[in-house]
Amino acid sequence: MSPRVILIIAVSVLAAALVGAPWWAVLALAAVIWIGALALAGLRYSAGADRPDAIDPFALREPWRFYVRDAKRAERDLAEILQTVSDGPILDRL
Repeated sequence: MSPRVILIIAVSVLAAALVGAPWWAVLALAAVIWIGALALAGLRYSAGADRPDAIDPFALREPWRFYVRDAKRAERDLAEILQTVSDGPILDRL
């Protein structure tokens, strides 16, 4: 959970407590804000807002450079294999 969401929940709970709301209403308010933040984060992720950009392996120091390069190569090889395998149990396992 991001610090922004924690701050919003804290301020909202404090405001509700200062107004004199019952403890269960304060707890329900915090839960609603938390669920709303999770739903908003899910929508942003599905829209592509929080997805990481491509990693340039040569922007990293060793040994990470080679790990990233090998992982990107393995990802590319797997994508090629998935395109060539016909439907069936082998494709399901891959």
